[in-house]
Amino acid sequence: MVNTKIVIATSVIIGSFVFYLYYRPYLILGTILGIVLAILTFALLATEKTQQIRRGILIYYSIITWIGTLAIFSFIGIKSLAQWVSGHLRVYYFSGLPTAGKTLLPCNWNLPQIMTSISLQGAQTNPGIGVRMPSTAEMALFVILPFIIMAVIFGRGFCGWACYFGGAIEIFMVGRKKRWPMSKFRKKYKSRGQKVQALDGLKEEVKDIKYGLVLAIILIGLSFSVPAICVICWTWLIQYTWLGLLMFGSFILLGIVLPYMTKKRWWCIFCPIGALINLIESVTPFHVKMNKKVKCKKCNYCVEACPTYALTRQTLDEIEAPNVDCIKCGTCINACPENALDVYIRGTSIRARPLFYSLSLVAGMLWYAWFMLVILQIIPILFHL
Repeated sequence: MVNTKIVIATSVIIGSFVFYLYYRPYLILGTILGIVLAILTFALLATEKTQQIRRGILIYYSIITWIGTLAIFSFIGIKSLAQWVSGHLRVYYFSGLPTAGKTLLPCNWNLPQIMTSISLQGAQTNPGIGVRMPSTAEMALFVILPFIIMAVIFGRGFCGWACYFGGAIEIFMVGRKKRWPMSKFRKKYKSRGQKVQALDGLKEEVKDIKYGLVLAIILIGLSFSVPAICVICWTWLIQYTWLGLLMFGSFILLGIVLPYMTKKRWWCIFCPIGALINLIESVTPFHVKMNKKVKCKKCNYCVEACPTYALTRQTLDEIEAPNVDCIKCGTCINACPENALDVYIRGTSIRARPLFYSLSLVAGMLWYAWFMLVILQIIPILFHL
């Protein structure tokens, strides 16, 4: 039973926070986003439209990320950008010039923060080859630390509620027909009380591929004497053709083809960042599990709905919860006709779905605020508005 007063109060609090976050640089933007987020919060907590709203929010994150990134690159200019791409690895990593110790990377996570801070402070700059990113310590403070905090609080819920790449993938998960069962990659399991085996979750060796990818990225970084994160950076990939083609082919297969044919988030299943988050998943405060007061009817609607094969017949029998790859998207919760699944505070019987959904909205709006600010600052300049 939804407590309408609590839902309204939560919606007002979140709307007010988002308004406060955005109104200082842009009053109109703060007003619009504050109202929209208040409405979205109410809809998430008081209606059954959770998945439509979550998917729409992820797609919004994806759109503003790519638009913001392209706007920044256009502002820098193709010539300066090409100059920088052709020389930054050599200058930064190998020559020992004074730029060593600076992150010159025009990364789609940290570049918006630098450009907005430069703009807000009114400093003069010439974006391009001369742009200086924050020092390693600053990058840890403003980029890596917030991500670690989000990972600790939400675990793989970051993937389900805040990852713009996940939003891009879900665009292609259209329709209901699953054309490829992917039976060669899945194990068979006979549920309790059932007489025949059925296709279940992924085989262990398939799920563990992501950990192998993490190790491979670290080893490649060590071999080339570059930070591991640079191995999957676009500037690195276009300089090493075979790696670039491999990444592009992987995106087409895992980000477009397989999601369309199976309605699963295959990129997320193999994501090395997700693998790293999995290592701390057991300490995150939120997780999805069965309500022991409600008897599961073994209809397996939740199993079929799970986009990452995290909830399986076997996990329902053995741990009454999804496995560590659960992205806490809530798809299984909506699919269950008995309301037997929910988000709980780990180690307790306290339901925390409203809190988790609300915090996820706030975290996402904080995380992507930079891109919206960049879009509003750079696009008028590009179009001479």
